[in-house]
Parts: sequence; structure tokens; C-alpha cells
Amino acid sequence: MSAYTAQDFFNILLTKKRANDFIRLFDYLEGLSHHVGSFNTEAVLQSVFGDIKPDWLNEIIKNIPGLMSGEVGESDINMLRDVRNMIEKSIVVKIELNFIPSIEFINNVIKTLKHKYDSMNFILDVDTLENLESGAMFYIEGNVIDLTVRKKVTSYLTTQDVINRYL
Repeated sequence: MSAYTAQDFFNILLTKKRANDFIRLFDYLEGLSHHVGSFNTEAVLQSVFGDIKPDWLNEIIKNIPGLMSGEVGESDINMLRDVRNMIEKSIVVKIELNFIPSIEFINNVIKTLKHKYDSMNFILDVDTLENLESGAMFYIEGNVIDLTVRKKVTSYLTTQDVINRYL
């Protein structure tokens, strides 16, 4: 087993799509954990992901050597199970944007959320909506945070009483 922890693996997932891909892989591997002998790793990855492997998969393969050899130990399965449990207990934050966010952008959003919400675990459910005006809409635990440009300009004009000052 590597020095990587379940939290380290969770932290590379970031989004709902990536987390769901991880769950599909874990479920497949967990089913194989009762299998006697080794398994064909390439066949497993092909079955789970097809021809396009997620970028985070390299980090998992690098830190769980038994995965490449087709012999995942019980301690590795238990750690991956912990990651799955963290995903299931995490807070899903839905974000609507009018652009495709970079991994750096997603990392910064999660860091900000962790700072504001006492280091809880977050998974971002990102929707790219071309018709959304510039900015973003966040939905977190029943709250809506409107960070669109129109909302910010309207808020500024109202709170600073700009119209009355300049008329």
C-alpha cells in the first residue's frame, strides 16, 4: 500500500463526473476482490472506461501498484472503499457557468468552499450553459448564490445609491 491516503485520492476527483467514474471503477474492482488469482487490468479498464481513460486514473495506478499487476490487496480495496464513502458523504455543489472551467478553477472553488465551511468534503456538479450570462450560479445546501455580472452590477447600483447620486 502507498503513502497516499483516502483523502488524497478523494482530493483528485473534484467533480461529480470524476467521482462517478471512480465509483464505477471501485464497484468493478470490489467485485473482483473475491476472484481467485490476478485479473487483466487492461481488460478491466477497457470494460469500465472504454477507450478514453480519465486523467486521475494514472495517480491511482501509480499509488496502488497491485492495480497494474492485477492483484489488488484487501488493504487497497479498503482504502478505495473509504474514498467511495467520502464521495457519498460529501456535499455536492452545483455550479452553472457559461464556460468550461479548468481543473485549476475547480481546485480554487473547492479550496474556497473548504475554507468557508470548515474543511468539509465537496464534489462539484458543473453544468456549462452557453445561454447563461457572464458569471456563475452556485447552489449549495439549498442556497442559491448568484454571481452573474448582471446581479453584481444591479447590487452595486442599488447599494451605492448610484442613480440618485448622479441624477
